[in-house]
Amino acid sequence: MDWVVYPFFVWLTLPFWILVLAEFGFLFWCVSYRHGFIALASLVVLACLFQFFGDIPVLVYLWHNPLVALACLGVWLFVSVPWAFTKWWMFVRDNSGRYDEILGEFLEQQAYREWPKDPNGFTADQKVAWKLYFDQHSRMDDWYEYNRVEFDPSPRTHKADIMTWMMFWPWSLLWTLLNDPIRKFFRHCYYYMVSWLESIRDYYWKDKRGHMPTQAEMDAYYQKQQEEAAEQRRKQQDQWRQQHQDDSRQLQ
Repeated sequence: MDWVVYPFFVWLTLPFWILVLAEFGFLFWCVSYRHGFIALASLVVLACLFQFFGDIPVLVYLWHNPLVALACLGVWLFVSVPWAFTKWWMFVRDNSGRYDEILGEFLEQQAYREWPKDPNGFTADQKVAWKLYFDQHSRMDDWYEYNRVEFDPSPRTHKADIMTWMMFWPWSLLWTLLNDPIRKFFRHCYYYMVSWLESIRDYYWKDKRGHMPTQAEMDAYYQKQQEEAAEQRRKQQDQWRQQHQDDSRQLQ
């Protein structure tokens, strides 16, 4: 049975390559923005175009060779499942590293240097202050695929992402490799090195940190200065008032 309406996308012709490259780029976009079902629908449309407007009987072949189709699906799953675990590990690891960066920057501020290094030891008020800071600084302009750092990501809330990674693992893998792999490699190295680098810093500066006042001490100092200045102004006003009263008595 001939299902071809018009052979436009003929094998290895210019329309064929244009369609394939367009679909390839569209799948990259779908993977990067996590539109798995749209990508799947585009593959169905591509198969129909090849079937009805080309000389590649994709649907007929799959219909008459179900075992081959199942074997291909099995091989696809055999590769896609490990990649989904790998991609999820990379995603969780990146979020954890970015979270530690924001926490480190928070604790490096003068106002919070005396706070516990482990947020599990924060008081309720300290946790609120840390959350407000995290919410303000969790958005990343250079974040791969995601524009913010996610706290304690759960696979249940990333079902669409994981399914997209599995269904379209070749594009997901290529996108991951092409998206600045050198920068990501050294960032992962930095995540493992940062604790050692801080220990070197602490070795030379731990005993010197008390040389400078903390933010609380600075606030107390400025508060005292303001109180002394206010007291001085009050005394001057009292003196002026007393002087004015004395002058009034002399005139009388």
